[in-house]
Amino acid sequence: MIIPVYVNLFGPNQFPGSLSAVVGSTYSWVGSALTASTKTFKFSLTGYPDIVDANFRAVWTTENTSSWIRLVHFEDGPSNITQIVEIQGTGSQNPANQVADITTAIHNLIVGGTNKNLGFQLKDDGTNAWRIYEIRLELNFG
Repeated sequence: MIIPVYVNLFGPNQFPGSLSAVVGSTYSWVGSALTASTKTFKFSLTGYPDIVDANFRAVWTTENTSSWIRLVHFEDGPSNITQIVEIQGTGSQNPANQVADITTAIHNLIVGGTNKNLGFQLKDDGTNAWRIYEIRLELNFG
């Protein structure tokens, strides 16, 4: 039996509720409340079922290919920020639904047995804005 779990890190939102900004060429947290766009996973607990498939999904619009979004794990603080995967914007100026496989990374976090926070950061060229509609984790256990 497969157990699907969807974890929203932002959204889903239509245009009026979407998030748009410019952050510059260094990966940055979005907005002023870190806890609003991150989730804590208690990987120290025993008994997790096997992860059979996991994806990081970004539904967003970018003005050019200089915009990047990444999924990270970290400890409280935040400290020890570690990239899991990054996605480059399409630059199409139209909403894009982009997905990156994170199955191995999530498996390793579960096996590692240490509580982690998961969240996302963005970077861009410092001039052209991006717009986020939804950021989520899609985890399938079985």
